[in-house]
Order: sequence, then C-alpha cells, then structure tokens
Amino acid sequence: MSNTTSTGWRFSRAAKGSIAVAALLVIGIATGDVAAAVQHTENDAPASATPAPSAPANEHEGHGEAEAPTENEPTAPTTDSPSEEDAPSGEHGEHEGEAPSTEAVAEATAQALAAGIMPAGVTASFAYAQRNWTPTAYDTCPASLHEQYSVVGDDNKLYPTWHPPVVINPATGAECSFGHEHGDNPADSDIATWVSEFYTKAADGYATGIPFGYVSEALVDFSAAQADVAVRHEDNVGHKIIVANDVAQIQAAPRAPLTTTDSAGAAVPLTCDYLIKIHQGSHSADATTNNAHELLYAVKCTDGTEVISNTMTRFGDPNEFVRSCAGTQVVDTSGSVLPNGIGGERRIPDRKCIEDFVLLPTTQTTKYSDPWALYEVWESANEISAVDGTVLAKFDPWFGVRNPSRYFWKGNGTNGADGIGFTVQASHEVGPSGGGVNAGPWKSLLGGGVLLQQDPASPFDGSERDYYLDATTVNNTASSTWFATPYGEDAVAEPFTGSVRQWVSATDNSAQPPLERRQFGMTTDYGSDHGVHAPN
Repeated sequence: MSNTTSTGWRFSRAAKGSIAVAALLVIGIATGDVAAAVQHTENDAPASATPAPSAPANEHEGHGEAEAPTENEPTAPTTDSPSEEDAPSGEHGEHEGEAPSTEAVAEATAQALAAGIMPAGVTASFAYAQRNWTPTAYDTCPASLHEQYSVVGDDNKLYPTWHPPVVINPATGAECSFGHEHGDNPADSDIATWVSEFYTKAADGYATGIPFGYVSEALVDFSAAQADVAVRHEDNVGHKIIVANDVAQIQAAPRAPLTTTDSAGAAVPLTCDYLIKIHQGSHSADATTNNAHELLYAVKCTDGTEVISNTMTRFGDPNEFVRSCAGTQVVDTSGSVLPNGIGGERRIPDRKCIEDFVLLPTTQTTKYSDPWALYEVWESANEISAVDGTVLAKFDPWFGVRNPSRYFWKGNGTNGADGIGFTVQASHEVGPSGGGVNAGPWKSLLGGGVLLQQDPASPFDGSERDYYLDATTVNNTASSTWFATPYGEDAVAEPFTGSVRQWVSATDNSAQPPLERRQFGMTTDYGSDHGVHAPN
C-alpha cells in the first residue's frame, strides 16, 4: 500500500519558473514511528520546569474580557501587559448560520483566475473566498502565497489545502512563515493518491490534494434544500492532517496482534494505513458550544477493509463540554443550533481547571502547576448509515491537544456573556487563594511581561497534538460508493442535493474482536521552530 501524491497547486506548478524554489525548499513535517503504541508517561508532557507535571491517571481522565481570537485582525507584537485594544477579538468563521456571500465568492474567483491559481470554469469555495488565512503582524508570508496552496474539488470549486508552516517565498527568495500549521504532510501517507483523487481532480495541470472546507460547502446546498438545517463554516488554521502508515491492529483482550491471510493463504499481520483530516480549533470559543467539525477519515487495511468518509462529525452534543480536569463534570454553554451527536464528547479546560490546578497556594509545596489539567481531548463517534438505517461503517478516532491556547471562562465575555481566557496569561495571575504558578511552562515566563495569546513566544499554540485509533467496523453487502448527507446519514447509491460521496468497501469485518484503543504522537510538536502561534 504505497502511493504518493502532490499536496496542492504549489507543487503541481513546481517545475515552472521561480515557483520551483518554494516547492523544493519547503519544510515538511513527517510522522514518527506509528506502528507501535506510545505509552503516556510524565516524559511525554509538554516541556516544563522541574518538577515535571503528573500525567493523567488514564486516557479517559487527563487532565481580561476575552472573546474568541481572529486570524484576520493583526495585533502588534509585544511582551507588555495587554490592554483591551490589544486583546484578540472576533473569531471570523467558526460558527453556524452564515450563508456564503455571492459577491465575495465572485470577487475571489475573479482574483484567483487573474492570478493563475485556478483554471477557467472553476469557482472559489466559501472556504477559499471567506475563510482563508490572512497574515497577522507576526507572520512573514503574504496571503497571496497562501492562496496558491489550493486544490480543485470534484465539484469544480477551489479549496485551500495543506502547506508547510515555513516556505521559501519565490518573490523574495527568502524564507517566510505562515504562523500556523496543518499537521502532517499528506504526501507521506501510503494512501495519499487514493484519498486525494476521491475528492479533488487534476485540472489543467493542477494537482490533487486534501480540500479544506469541502463538507461545509456541501452543507450550504443541503441546508438550502432542507428545513431547519444550519450551515457551518470553520476557519482555515484549524484544519489538521494526521498520517499513520502500517498500523498494527491489536486485539484488546487478551492483548495480541491480529492477522489476516494473503493471496497465498498465509497468515500475515493485519495492518492499516490512515489519512485523517480533522478541524480542531483550540484557540477560540467555538468548540465550547459547537460540536460539529469537519472530519475526513480514510483507512485501507490488509484484510480489504476500506473507508473514505468526509462528514461534519459531532463530538457529543452542542452547548456543553466535559471539564478536562474533572473527569465527568459537564459544563453547560449556549448559542449553538447544531444537531446532537450520536456519542463522543469534547474535553476542554475551563477557568476552574486554571484555578484548581495551575494557580496554587503559596503554601503548596507538594503540588505543582499542571499542564495536564488542560489536556484537551475530542472523542468522536461516527457512523455512515444507509437511508434504511443500516450502519455501513463505524469508527471513532480521538484527538488530543496538549497545549491549547485558550480555556472557557464563564461570564468573562462582553456584558457578562461567556468568554475565554488565554492559557499563557496564567503566568502572571493570582488565584483565589492568593497564589500563582509554581512550575510548568508558566514559571519560565515570570521574568517578562504578560504575553498575548498570539505571541510566538507563548508555549501555548495548539501545536502539540496526539491522537487515538480504535476499530473501523465495516458491514456492507452493496456497492462501495455511497452518497450521504453532510452528517453521514441517509446514504443512497445516487447523488442528491448537498450529498457527500463516501467509500465503504463491500466487506464485513463485524466479527472482528474488540481492538485496543492506542495513542500516538505524544511527543509530537508541529510548531517547533516554525514561527507558529495562536490562532493555530
């Protein structure tokens, strides 16, 4: 199972002129060895001063007036104490209920055509036209360079795609940074070509790749054809890619690797290749209320199990989340009109986690400010189901963030509304008991001023991420090609307005024993030395 693919427009044009410089000198991010499970130890914790923070007991229980930050309004770099004017505000695009602007789409289409970024007959998607990245004062790459990392969907629309966090700007010949990252390079996946060609197409020499915002675009059409279905658009920086090749499938109990048979009938290890794209914003208030986030989940296994699914997955229900530092405690929020999920949850830190586990009494000598209390884990629950209710495929990956840049703060928003606090600023805060930080990343910041959330000097930028894989269950006796709603429901054999194409192999592995949920990437930092900062 070995394929490679280009990762977007920039690479497809790499042989032409100065663009080759950027293509050859980009800094990609590769995954480590994901064939074996990574155990959670204190050494896997985010970098901190001695003593090290304690890790969560198990994988289920890890541990100013602020609004959601914007990626579109630059703030001046500073290490001084932030004022209200300096504080990021106004997240532009992680919410439901906003229809695309036809004027903005038309303008973006005209500009992209004029710049040679897409062929004739293609229009800009909402993700390209109105949710694309623009630089902050900390970033050195221009927006025009970011726009060139795009792919053409099979719907003839232009979408943003993956790019390295740092590239060579062909206009200057100098290295520049986008200030955010999108995770693993999809070209490193053994199933990259198979997946990218399912949703994008090579058009007029343009390469295939992973489209960002593809399901959100379909949801616009689906919403227009249905009653009481909200549209949902997410920002650019939150799209994150995960590549995991040749992952052994491990039976949970008794613990043992599973096998399958090859073409000669011999027993061979059962392994799977994964290519996943999740939108996970840990910089804004969005996930504290909204449960639906775009998930591309693709897997190909040596026993013939195959899935390519692109949906708005729901991590639990809207208007609530589970407190990251307190196991099963649910925090109620409000404002979302998205549908309930079929399971899963979002574990997110809030102000209580800061006050109970970070800002400690000065008399405390045996307990230390604990970054693991803020460990954010989104647990998904997914089904691709036919119109008659038959479940064709089930899968439930989890996604962790070890250094989120924000936490929920009830009543801290405008006029007493719910808001967020910025994790890095706990370094200079005083807790209810009169104490403050005594360890962890915060203590190392005490010698300077209060950092803004967006400052690249902050150790909290959402770039330290991990993930958990479990079983992919398939039971499909019909065709492999299905068309489902953007939520993966009511799948049929023919497309309909707002449908999204899904691939489920005509196989049955439902008799497979329960698998061990395995954790990967606990030492991965996608932002190290790349100028990455919140929002990311």
